[in-house]
Amino acid sequence: MDKLGSINFAIRHKYLTVIIFLLLISLAGTGIGKLHFIADLRVFFSKDNPQLQNLEKFERAFTKMGSVVFIINPASGDVFTRENLTAIKELTRAAWQLPHSSSVNSLTNFSYTRADGDELVVEDLVGDPASLSAADLARIKDFALNEPMLQHSLISPTGNVATVMISITTQEGTFDNPEELAVKSKELARRISKKYPGVEIYVSGSEIFNYAFTQVSRNDMTILYPIMFAIMIMMMFILLRSLTAVLTVLVIIVSSALTAMGLAGFCGISLTTASTVAPIIILTVAVADSIHLLVSMLYYMRHGKSKDEAILEALRVNMQPVFLTSLTTAIGFLSMITSDSPPFRDLGIIVAIGVVSAFIYTVYLLPAMLAILPVPKPRQPSDHSFFSRFNIDSLSDFIIARRNTLLWFMSLLLLILALGLPRLELYDNFVEYFDKRYEVRRVTDFLEENVSGLSSIKYLIDSGEEGGINSPEFLAGVEKFSNWYLSQPEVVKVASIVHTIKRLNKNMHGDDPAFYCLPQNRELVAQYLLLYEMSLPFGHDLQDSMTPDRSALSLTIYTRRISTSKFRQLEERAARWLAQNNPPDIQPAATGMVSMFAHISERNIKGMMKSTGLALALITFILIFAVRSFKFGLFSLIPNLMPAIMTFGLWGLLVGYVNMAVSYIAAMSLGIVVDDTIHFLSKYLRARRELGLSPEKAVSYTFHTVGMALFTTSVILSSGFVVLFFSGFEVNAVMGVLMAIAIAFALLADFFCLPVLLLLIDREQP
Repeated sequence: MDKLGSINFAIRHKYLTVIIFLLLISLAGTGIGKLHFIADLRVFFSKDNPQLQNLEKFERAFTKMGSVVFIINPASGDVFTRENLTAIKELTRAAWQLPHSSSVNSLTNFSYTRADGDELVVEDLVGDPASLSAADLARIKDFALNEPMLQHSLISPTGNVATVMISITTQEGTFDNPEELAVKSKELARRISKKYPGVEIYVSGSEIFNYAFTQVSRNDMTILYPIMFAIMIMMMFILLRSLTAVLTVLVIIVSSALTAMGLAGFCGISLTTASTVAPIIILTVAVADSIHLLVSMLYYMRHGKSKDEAILEALRVNMQPVFLTSLTTAIGFLSMITSDSPPFRDLGIIVAIGVVSAFIYTVYLLPAMLAILPVPKPRQPSDHSFFSRFNIDSLSDFIIARRNTLLWFMSLLLLILALGLPRLELYDNFVEYFDKRYEVRRVTDFLEENVSGLSSIKYLIDSGEEGGINSPEFLAGVEKFSNWYLSQPEVVKVASIVHTIKRLNKNMHGDDPAFYCLPQNRELVAQYLLLYEMSLPFGHDLQDSMTPDRSALSLTIYTRRISTSKFRQLEERAARWLAQNNPPDIQPAATGMVSMFAHISERNIKGMMKSTGLALALITFILIFAVRSFKFGLFSLIPNLMPAIMTFGLWGLLVGYVNMAVSYIAAMSLGIVVDDTIHFLSKYLRARRELGLSPEKAVSYTFHTVGMALFTTSVILSSGFVVLFFSGFEVNAVMGVLMAIAIAFALLADFFCLPVLLLLIDREQP
């Protein structure tokens, strides 16, 4: 009992121990007030992310903007009526009043150009909609449906849907209060729709998605947490059959979550959509230590020991495995620190803190509470109890008797599931991170089906000299690159100042269609742009099309919603085209939010493979050292690796694609699934070394003493992670399902593979 001296002291001074720990937990919990939520798509990218750096370079040259997009869907199916154009005109004027609105673009205020003699006239495409004749409406419609700068942005190809696009800019960049902006935007949409009953108006855009991050986190906390608590309480009560045991476990896991979140606040960690699930994971993971201790205590009480004796004996038997499982779980989550995505780094740190806290509370606070609270002597399970129906001893007899068959069965199952690994395809699109229960997802899907989505690639194309974009040769190169992109099946539109210059050239030549081309004179291009810029009305400029010194221009490619791998392949084809057709000094890099998300999974997977490999090596070394056997420690790799292979293989066969969550599951699951292996191996070696049992009897002893605890913790862990499936944020939902599957496969491996391996390799005398 010397090793448990401090714990024995905590039990003897149980009231003092409980008071001190509750004070410490309360103190740590005050840090929760320092946590703040960041609702910004960019939070998923670190400062040294190359795609983010490319985007910031692009925005330094032009303008850093968020966006709000109003989608106008007239019931008539035709935008080009007086009433519908009047609604768009009024919405366009009113949108200027939105917070930090810096520009508003729509079909009605599109800069329509025409020549009046030698003068260039720039005016709104739609003046007073009420005064338009049928001929005027036909002319406007014909122009809009044939103007490249309007198509797939401000008007649908068939003219049945239109948009109003608002750029949101502040001195610091993207608007920092998306909720206020989203609320006012939706109020404006409702007001215009009410005034014009024949028009439905929806709202989307990057700032609305930023607000959706806040919504999904809020919903997860108000819906998932109560569901998870209810499931955990129900499962624990069914499996432990002790109200005191359930209450003490709840105290431990809630205290662990409070401590972790509070310390995160003191450390200056910000909450994001990814890291807000940390309490759920902590509550789920932290339960394992307490369950093992309680199951052992109830077992010893059932076999005649007093409560205090049972507590100390349970601690003596479980101290090493509980410490090792806490250590390895923390290592698994801490390996996420190498992630390229800050929210998942924070998630790993927060959960690791929670795991360590859970260990401390389990070995000190839990025994003190159990010593205070009444724990009736548990009854022997009846023939009709859950424990009898799930007879763990019979299971161990079956495994020992069918060891060879099980070895072949598990090997075949592993092989079959591994066939699904090559079928996995990465798919990350921030639009589809949100479940269709959220309006912004449904609206954006509608926008993409009718006009164009938010998927785009942006290029900063630098001529290398002031005024360089006036060069006909430079513009011809940009046009050639644009035409190449238009020839790609994934692309729906390419936008740049080139289209405007070609239209100006046609205007200044009597609107002769033959002159819809780039001028061949540098000075003429400069004159056109200067004349056009000086004629633009208030609120319209070229700051998002070219730099002030006219040395560089922007090129935006709008794509269909495609898989992450196909998006990267499109960018790679473009890079090869540029290398073959452009000078070495004009090799622009692709950027944009969708481009960034297309690369984040690949970058994370490469980084996490290294860190997961390092974590696996470290965990294996710890096991070898802890069990004092190179052979047993090394063979523990097999049941530790099997769950990840089987999980991803099954997912590949059933689903076929994964998102950003896949890069973290291996590390997270490794830290958790190894727990079962540690507990099983620890009890097995105790039976062999301390009790001198044969390998077969040692397996039976292990199942008898720890089998039900492993089953209990696995069921509770899986149930907790399954709750995440109901998250409206797909990254968290996929992570929860994959983790639940991995934990189930871990139990399968440790019940049907590890005992067989132990019987196969352990033939020495204890």
